[in-house]
Amino acid sequence: MPEEKYPFRILEVTARNGSHIRQDLQETEISKGKKGYLLTVENIKQEAGRYFDTVILKTDSQIQPEISISVYGNIFSKTP
Repeated sequence: MPEEKYPFRILEVTARNGSHIRQDLQETEISKGKKGYLLTVENIKQEAGRYFDTVILKTDSQIQPEISISVYGNIFSKTP
């Protein structure tokens, strides 16, 4: 949620690699008159193993035009 003193909008969301995750960004009302964002990151990797990616949020802020969020995953195989 953007601070009142430093408002910004998120213009775009991408993943640096994107082969093992799917991301979705929704603008939402946090409380009456206050807007924020809900970022959902979903695993799409099917096989066992680790992965790492970065979700990049591009903003209209001159202070921080880009926000990077690290995403880690470790998928385990099913054991009988």
